[in-house]
Amino acid sequence: MGQRIQVEWQETADEMKQLYKQERHPQRRARLQALWHLREGYRIADVVAKVGVAYRSVQNYPNKY
Repeated sequence: MGQRIQVEWQETADEMKQLYKQERHPQRRARLQALWHLREGYRIADVVAKVGVAYRSVQNYPNKY
């Protein structure tokens, strides 16, 4: 049911995790957490469940990346 997003990543999953852990702004932190999980290969629906944001938001996060 959930789809995977194809993104040309600039960071590794570990680098994305570090950026997420260092971020203090709540909205940017949620976006980085979602991007980190997407980078690890999770499906959008799984990321939505983990991060607690809207499906459409997770679909749009790579566009801001």
